[in-house]
Parts: sequence; structure tokens; C-alpha cells
Amino acid sequence: MTPEERQHHVLALAKRVELLALVPSGMLARLRAGTQLPPPSEELDLHIRIATGSAKTKEGFIGAITISVLVQRKQAPRPFARFVYRVNAHYRGNGDAPDEALAAFIETNGLVHVWPYARAWIQTTSSTMGMTPVLLPFYRVQAPNAVKMEPEPKSPRK
Repeated sequence: MTPEERQHHVLALAKRVELLALVPSGMLARLRAGTQLPPPSEELDLHIRIATGSAKTKEGFIGAITISVLVQRKQAPRPFARFVYRVNAHYRGNGDAPDEALAAFIETNGLVHVWPYARAWIQTTSSTMGMTPVLLPFYRVQAPNAVKMEPEPKSPRK
């Protein structure tokens, strides 16, 4: 499937499918043993990993999304905190789309649906653990294999 076809399928899915439910399938929050929490003024590095998958169902399809975040001090050799948020996004419709299109849809639109919940959970949980709240950045859609749009040539001035 070409990038153009993939993008076409994702846009078609976005118009036709309905999000039925977001079902959390696992959450983990862990501090490394013996960790002394950094002061609120200390800047931290976040290492964010995202894994996605999709499967067709009778009604449509399910997108499995895992967002893992490691929190590390700037000069530390390893992270001191880990957060994992797993969720299944259930969609109605267009389960007959190609598997590659479903995967691309979950990598873009699925993350748009899930990210705010993961972001809120990590912020709340880190605060509850006694840490300065960990704030994930806002999610920005970057379509996988997106078609690069060339700027239109400027017409000469008359």
C-alpha cells in the first residue's frame, strides 16, 4: 500500500467509524527502590514509547495502545520512575478495511482518543506518589508515512 493509499484509507475510516469504548487493560506506576524524589524545581527527562496494534471484530475493530513513560533526572544514568498505560479502543464499522489501514488509524486517531486519558492518569498518579506531577506534552498528530505536501509555486508578480 502506498503512502497515498494509506492516508486515503485513514481519512475514510475517520469519517465512517464510531468510537464505542475505551477499556483500560492495565496500568503500572513504579518508583525505583530507594529513590529520593527530585525537588519540584528540577527539570526531568521523559522517555515516551508508544506501541499499537489492531484486530478486527464482528462490529468493527479494536485498537490496542500502550503508552510507556520513563522519568529520569537530567544527569542520572537510569530512570527513577516508570508509568505504563494500556487501553483497548473499540470501534464500530469498517472492520473490512485493510489491516494496514486499521493499524495506521490506531497510530493516529486512536492515539488522539487515548492520549488525554493517559496524560491525566500519569499526572494524577505521579502527584499521588508524592512526586512533582509528571506532565506529558500535548499530543500532536503525525500521520505515519504521510504524503509530503509541496508548497504551491509562487506566481510571478505582475
